[in-house]
Amino acid sequence: MSSKLFFGWLISITVPLVILSIFLSDIEGFEATKSITAISIPFFVVLSIIIYFLAVRAARSKDKNSLTRLVMATVFIKLVGCLAIIIVHDRIYNPESGHYVLPFIAFYIAYTVFEVKLLTDLNKTTRHHGATETNKD
Repeated sequence: MSSKLFFGWLISITVPLVILSIFLSDIEGFEATKSITAISIPFFVVLSIIIYFLAVRAARSKDKNSLTRLVMATVFIKLVGCLAIIIVHDRIYNPESGHYVLPFIAFYIAYTVFEVKLLTDLNKTTRHHGATETNKD
């Protein structure tokens, strides 16, 4: 996946999620959606960008396990980061309702699906190029 395509997809995922959270924040019980969006969307966007560049590097690596290690590390980092966001958000904003977690879970799922697609495409591209180079010999 080219960086132009990556950033296009990232924008096409982020904009609807932000719009959705703006509409949700006007619904009773979802007022805390604005604050969790302001924290979580930048977290997921930055994490996706970091994962993209690390995945491109890992895909080009001679080490066949580098992409697998990257996936395992990102799952752990995302899990810890998400827990930290929710705990910090609760402590700082002390929301009356826990409904804000629903949009947060939607963000998590959307960016996770995006990252899985990204890593799958990079893995396929790497294997395809590797097979092409092997066939030339």
